[in-house]
Amino acid sequence: MALIQKNEIEMTSWIESPVMFVFESPSRAHGDDIEYKGVLKKPSPEWYWVEKNGVFPSYFKGGQYGNLISSIINTFKLKNAYVTNLVKCGLNNEKGDFKGIDSFNEDCISNCYSTFLKREIEITSPRVVFTFGNKVYEWVKNKLASDRNIPIYYFPHPARQRVGFTDEFYKVLYFWIITKGLYINNIITDDFLKELTYRFIKNGKD
Repeated sequence: MALIQKNEIEMTSWIESPVMFVFESPSRAHGDDIEYKGVLKKPSPEWYWVEKNGVFPSYFKGGQYGNLISSIINTFKLKNAYVTNLVKCGLNNEKGDFKGIDSFNEDCISNCYSTFLKREIEITSPRVVFTFGNKVYEWVKNKLASDRNIPIYYFPHPARQRVGFTDEFYKVLYFWIITKGLYINNIITDDFLKELTYRFIKNGKD
């Protein structure tokens, strides 16, 4: 689903280059059909990642993806950000508890990529793709290698923090990965890179 920024945010100076973020699978109820360029989707009725103006989040963990995505988009001034999932259908056990991508049959994942995500990539034409979780990264990397030449970067999944790694570690890691991906692919300039680094360090100091 496309991320739509609130109208009160001034975006005339924001970066036009399209950037895609790919999570594993949806974990919330879907809404009504919405058509975009001939493709029907059922975006979540809860736009829970459109929150406050961007600040670097103090933590990355399950249930806090909204803070993470909102912070990335506002911090890096990404005017054309597209947030989606590799697998388009949610999966729950008999108790109604959410089950992750490891529970999906590989044929299902392949079909979701070929039928939906591949088309989303064709429509949005991202300059760079950021994936969450190793399994999503491997799937998208292997498929895009044969379909399109788009740089792909791996984020550790926000719900997969390892024991002993601090919130500060993840904050720095996420900032470094996206800064590197945007800079190497000529999406942000040297001056903007310096500004970002200064604000990031100052934010950690305050």
